[in-house]
Amino acid sequence: MTFGVETYRKKRMAAVEPYIAALPVKNCDIAVCIPALDELEYLPATIDSIVNAWNFYGLCKNAGQNTRTARIFNSLLIVVNVNNRQNAGEQVKINNRLLFEKLCNLPFAENTQNSQNTKNTIEQPRNPLNDSIRLVSINSFSPGNELPEKDGAGFARKIALDYGFLCCNGRSDAILCCLDADTLIDSDYFTAIAQSFGDIVKNGRAVQKVKAGVTGFHHQAGQTAQQNAAIISYEEYLKSHSRSLKNSGSPWWPVALGPTIVCTARFYGACGGMNRHIAGEDFYFLQALLKSCGEGEFAEIPCTVHPAARLSNRVAFGTGTAIQAQIEQTKPVQGFLPSSFEELKTLLSFAENFCTAASQNSCIQADGFLTGLQSLSPKSCAFLQQENFAKIWQKLFDQNRKNKKALMWAFYCWFDGLKTIRFFHFLER
Repeated sequence: MTFGVETYRKKRMAAVEPYIAALPVKNCDIAVCIPALDELEYLPATIDSIVNAWNFYGLCKNAGQNTRTARIFNSLLIVVNVNNRQNAGEQVKINNRLLFEKLCNLPFAENTQNSQNTKNTIEQPRNPLNDSIRLVSINSFSPGNELPEKDGAGFARKIALDYGFLCCNGRSDAILCCLDADTLIDSDYFTAIAQSFGDIVKNGRAVQKVKAGVTGFHHQAGQTAQQNAAIISYEEYLKSHSRSLKNSGSPWWPVALGPTIVCTARFYGACGGMNRHIAGEDFYFLQALLKSCGEGEFAEIPCTVHPAARLSNRVAFGTGTAIQAQIEQTKPVQGFLPSSFEELKTLLSFAENFCTAASQNSCIQADGFLTGLQSLSPKSCAFLQQENFAKIWQKLFDQNRKNKKALMWAFYCWFDGLKTIRFFHFLER
C-alpha cells in the first residue's frame, strides 16, 4: 500500500479534514506531533524540552559535529492537537481552553487565539525568537470541534500526524515524530534522529535506508514512592519482554510506546498512516511500520525520551493504567514464562529452516511443516493447528515459493506481534 500526499488525503483523511481545514500547510523538515488531553500541567515542560533539543541540534549542525551523511533539518514544526470528547468533564474542557490559549501565545506559534471563540484563526506568523521553529495548535476540543464519542487516543494522534504529514509534503527526507504531552526528550533527540535517518553510500551514491525507528525510553520518577516503584517494575517488564522477544528471533521485539516512534513522512503515507484505535493505537501503528520495513530499514535511535509516570484510567491498557493497577493491587505486572520464549525460539528457528527447504523444493506442503514441528514442540504445533495454519501456509508458499527471505517474512507477517501474544497465552493457559 503506497499513497502519495493527495491520494492519502482523499483515502485516509476524510475524518481529519474538519479539524485542520482552517490551518495552512506549513512546510517543514521534521514535525513533532503531540495529542494533548487535559495536559495544562505537563505540556509546557515538554515544549521546553523540544525547544532545548532543537537549539542543541542547531549548535551541533552549525559546528559540523554531525557526519556528512546525517539528515539536515532546517525547520521544525511542533503540532499539538488539543482534544476532548463532548462528554468530557467540565474541568478538562476548561484546562484544554487554557492550554490552547497558552500555546497560541507562544512566540513561535503560527495560529493565535480568537477571544470570541476557540476556532483556529490564522494571523501573521510570529517567530521573533527562532524562525526555524513553528508551533501549530489544532482545536479538537471546543463546542462543535470535539472528537466523536467513539474515538479517542488513536484519532487524536492521527489528526496531529496527518497534519504533520501534509506539512512534510510526504517527502522521504522529512521526518514525523510521535510524542506525548507529558514526555520530555533529551538534548540529543534531533541529533540522533538526523544520524539514524542519514544517507548511506551505495554504489557510489547516497541512499536513504532507514524508514522508521524507535528511540529508547526511561520514565520520569513517580510522584510518590509507591508510584515510583510501580513504574520501575512496569518499565523493566516492558524492556525484559522486548529483550526476550529479540533473543527468540522475533522481529516484533520493539516496545510499542507511542512517544518513541519516528518515521519518514513518505513511509507514514505508504503504511496508511495512524489508525483510530481508542487504545493501543501505537501498537498497531508500530506493527504496520515493521511489516513494511525491509532489512536494515528499521533503526534503534540512540536517544532517550522520558514519559511521565502517571496514574490513569483513560484507556483500557497502557502505562498509566498499569501503574494504577499495581498500586491498587488489581493486576500486578507479570511477564510470560521463560519456557514460552523458548517455545517461540524453537518455532521460529524451525520455520526458518523449513522456509529454506521449501524455497528449494516446491513439493513441500503444510503437513510436512506440522509433522516436523510436532516432534520438536507439540504445543506450538497445536497452536498452529488451532490457527488453521495448513491453509495459511499454502497461501504464503504459493505467493513466495521462489524466495526464502520473502517466504519467511510472509510467515512473520502472519505470525505477528498480536499473534505472538496469543501464542503465549495459549502456552500458559
